[in-house]
Parts: sequence; C-alpha cells; structure tokens
Amino acid sequence: RFVSVNLYGLILLKSLTKFQNGRKTLGGVYNLALLDVLEDGQYSDLSETNNNDFQVVMAKVIDILKDFLNEFPDKIVTFKGSDEKRQRLYRIIIARELTTINKSFNIFGLINESIEEFEQNVKYELFIIKSR
Repeated sequence: RFVSVNLYGLILLKSLTKFQNGRKTLGGVYNLALLDVLEDGQYSDLSETNNNDFQVVMAKVIDILKDFLNEFPDKIVTFKGSDEKRQRLYRIIIARELTTINKSFNIFGLINESIEEFEQNVKYELFIIKSR
C-alpha cells in the first residue's frame, strides 16, 4: 500500500493482489484512489470540495504517480473516475498531457473488456498506466 496524505485529501495506491485457489493473481497491479477525508474520519470518492484547486490537486496526483512508478517500475496502476464527470475530466487531462506522459510511461484504456493504447475522445471504462 502506498499512501499520500496532504492538504488535498488522501491519495491511495492499493494493491489489487488477490488469492484464488491458493495462488496469487494480479500481482503488481495497483488501484489509484483519490479520496476526501470527511469530518467523521470516513473516506469518500464522491464528495466535491469545490475549493477551486483542481489543477493543483491533479498536479500532485501526477507527481505521486511519477514517484510511485519510478520507485516501482514493474508495477501497473489503474484508475477511473467515481462518476462520469470525473472519468471525463481524467480523460481530458490525459489527452492534454499525453505527449509528456508518453516520454516515461505507457497509458492504456479498457473498453469492452479489451485493453488498447490510449486514444483521445474514447470513453474508456478504466485507465492503465505503467513505466516504459
């Protein structure tokens, strides 16, 4: 588990390793979660803080992803928006930063149970990023 807690909430990279029939599966795959810490201490990926700091938060998330994948280059990170609005925002950010992202990382999208290289304007169900 790789956790970053900062002024913007909680960013969690959690291993998706599971055991099936006594065997490990999906080793090295991590899920990225952007969470707000609520007043009662619970975590939420649905809350909207509306602090007008979205660009700052996304820049921090990108920095954390870079740090994680540079430290663990054999790992894979998956992420998706908790709703269509967030999913669309992630797609826009990836498309805008694709040239920079592709210098160090490969990014893919999952659509209809198929993984393909990321293309702009495709409504992916899930994003996948890994080191080159």
